[in-house]
Amino acid sequence: MRFTLTILYLFSFFVLKAESKGKQIDSLSNKDYTELQNLFYNNLKNISNAKKYAIEILKKAKKEKDTIKIADGYHNLFMISTPDISIKYVDSIIELTKNLSHINYPSRGYLNKGVLLQNNKRLNVAFDYYVKAKYYAEKNNNDLHKVAANLNIAQLKLLIGNEREALKVFKSNYDFFQKKDISTKFHRPYIGTLQGLAFVYNKNRQLDSAKIYINEGLRKISKNKEKYGYSGLLLANGINSYHEGSYNKAIDTLKKLLSIPLQLEYEVTLAETNLFLAKSYNKINKPKISYEYLEKVNELVDSTNYTTNTREAFEMLLNIHKKRNNTEKQLEVLEKMIVLDSIANVNNTKLNIDIYQKYDSQKLISEKNKLLGNIKKQKKRSIVVSIILGIVILGFAFFLYRNYSKRLYYKKKFEALINDQSIDKGLETEKPTNLSKSIDLPEEIIEDILEKIKTFEEKNKFIDSKLTLTKLAKKFGTNSTYLSKIINHYKGQNFANYINDLRIDYAIEQLKTNPNYRKYTLKSIGEEIGFNNIQSFSKAFYKKTGIKPSFFLKELDNQNIKK
Repeated sequence: MRFTLTILYLFSFFVLKAESKGKQIDSLSNKDYTELQNLFYNNLKNISNAKKYAIEILKKAKKEKDTIKIADGYHNLFMISTPDISIKYVDSIIELTKNLSHINYPSRGYLNKGVLLQNNKRLNVAFDYYVKAKYYAEKNNNDLHKVAANLNIAQLKLLIGNEREALKVFKSNYDFFQKKDISTKFHRPYIGTLQGLAFVYNKNRQLDSAKIYINEGLRKISKNKEKYGYSGLLLANGINSYHEGSYNKAIDTLKKLLSIPLQLEYEVTLAETNLFLAKSYNKINKPKISYEYLEKVNELVDSTNYTTNTREAFEMLLNIHKKRNNTEKQLEVLEKMIVLDSIANVNNTKLNIDIYQKYDSQKLISEKNKLLGNIKKQKKRSIVVSIILGIVILGFAFFLYRNYSKRLYYKKKFEALINDQSIDKGLETEKPTNLSKSIDLPEEIIEDILEKIKTFEEKNKFIDSKLTLTKLAKKFGTNSTYLSKIINHYKGQNFANYINDLRIDYAIEQLKTNPNYRKYTLKSIGEEIGFNNIQSFSKAFYKKTGIKPSFFLKELDNQNIKK
């Protein structure tokens, strides 16, 4: 599922008022800033009126040479302008306030600039602006800007496939809300954080954990009587039921979502709602209804909402058309997939890597050309030969390019590991505050188990190949349910993945610092750190680092030779 966290148009969601009351534009010169600002908010449904008040605020601020009010004026105009105009106002805010130390500035400017860049698919640059916004928000004690920046940073991490890092940011936001007790005051970013947690846990099949945050969000929305975020949580709830195998329940939830007016910020979830309806109907052996929903996905998906998940709908359609022997429909689906894959490559390199690694788009190109060959087989042989020759050349060139890209990608991963940039070292050991409620365990039990986990990690007890959740729980003097809940919540992983990651971190450290370790075979290294066979070791190493252990060893040896 593509995570559709709303890109925050920041503070405007806290200050939007009711619909315009149709007030006449009075003489404005004698009104103070508070009056003008209220008039601006009250007329946001009438852009023409709102613009007049925004211009008057800016005019008054420039006359009085009040820098903060000038920045506020630019922000008002940013809120009601189209993106191409908004960017100019944001740049003016940044230039005007970059050297200030104010609760709203310059963090507001950097945050809004990041939003515009993200909407324009310039993800790397957007990330830099969010980091700047977070820095100034923390420096100037603006909690709202801080959680907004965190939320958008986490969203970007999800877009590039870094779910583990995104989870850390979501948890950081969640902890902040609990400690500060500001979830009601900052309702929207709080709901966005709950959606993020639910998404990652659904994705990792930690369904109980996902359900905790889904239910918390739905309760909060019901209590707050504001529908913001309801669509996203309802979708997460439907997907949760699907993964649980409760397909009829998933269908009921997802149909309910389709029956309500989708908020603008969640229109992109429509494709995924139809996708999971198709998958659910397929599971209960209703292929005809499933196909109807797949066709709806086909209509809805374009380059703006195409992900590895929405791509699944096209694969399902392709298989259906193959079974029906409908070559024209196959060709139609293949051509759309190839075009969208190429756009994804331009807009998001990491997303493209995931698509190519998982699905191998070259197969799509080959399959497309096979279909073209069948459809056009009556044409002259010379034309067919030319097409085949072109495909071979293109395929060979793509093969070389992909191998080069993959090696470059692995090389960067290796350098990151050597420089300790992508190894997570152990568990956060700070005292939990109020979080016991979220996993329904007494705080003293949580603290005791966390302390024992810390010792367990420090003494490298995880390399025992016979280690199980039950055995470790027994050593800790607790039960496996408690231990599993705590590891899931504080590590963001299930027990098996947690142990595997610790073992891989340990192996990497030994290979870097202990020359004798590099003399071992991969099988021996795996057994040394607790894996029962080389396959499970290699799989865990690749999952953790993104490269194969054989490549890591080879690059280590190359480094030693150069030295």
